[in-house]
Amino acid sequence: MKFYPGFRCLKIEITVEMVQQTIPRLLSRVHIEALLYGNLNKKMALELMDIVENTLIKNMDSKYLMPSQLIREREVQLSDGCHYVYEVTNEIHSSSAVETYYQCGVQETRANMLLELLVEIINEPCYNYLRTQEQLGYIVCSGARRSSGAQGLRIVVQSEKPPTFIDGRIEAFIQYFDVS
Repeated sequence: MKFYPGFRCLKIEITVEMVQQTIPRLLSRVHIEALLYGNLNKKMALELMDIVENTLIKNMDSKYLMPSQLIREREVQLSDGCHYVYEVTNEIHSSSAVETYYQCGVQETRANMLLELLVEIINEPCYNYLRTQEQLGYIVCSGARRSSGAQGLRIVVQSEKPPTFIDGRIEAFIQYFDVS
């Protein structure tokens, strides 16, 4: 993972000892859901799940989670003004893909409508600015992104240019659009 100047990132060093200490705590409370697919019947599927449960519950001294502990939707709230960059280099393909996400808050009727309106307003100028004027690359699109109760505006660009350059051009578009 690479970190770039100007981007605030939290760097945490993880040691083998930290991982070894975390595993028992991680497995101390479990909730198991499984989808078994393929050449097996219900009896075989239940036997396989018994093996998993017995391994976790008996051998790891694990306990089942209470129903109130089963939170179905989890989302991370991003702090205002935060920037995170995750870059992976592929030795075979030289192209880059960048998704910039501006989290707008939780999904609710009024916020959903306002986000959809923003998506409609920003769609053509985003494409025109980043694809036509900046000539960044093959794919340029914008839209709403919703996940686990949260939502935001996303801009996706696939290009031959470096991710940090693309990110800078997306930020320049946001500034340009804000002034217009």
